[in-house]
Amino acid sequence: MVGRRPGSGRRAGIWIDFFTIAFVYAAALDGLRHDGSPTSAQVYRQGLDLVRSAIGPEAYLLGCGMPLLPSVGKVDGMRIGADTAPTRASNVPPPTPFPAGQAHHFG
Repeated sequence: MVGRRPGSGRRAGIWIDFFTIAFVYAAALDGLRHDGSPTSAQVYRQGLDLVRSAIGPEAYLLGCGMPLLPSVGKVDGMRIGADTAPTRASNVPPPTPFPAGQAHHFG
């Protein structure tokens, strides 16, 4: 909970206006669907619309580990980085530590 703003959603007796959804990229993968006419991206965006309708238009929705382009206009912000990839090759070396005294911010 970040704070209370006019129009925030009330859930379980408390005010919540900041939500994070993470690693929902699998919803955009090709697969068998009940109705085969919409594309994977369309189905994915419909799912994000459902989340938005549940939390309300004034709540802030942060996405993480989701496809970028299909998410445009559906989330208020997106955390991106190497740790959000759906897979990691076993032959990739671990990241090198940053030099001391150098500040870095990762979403």
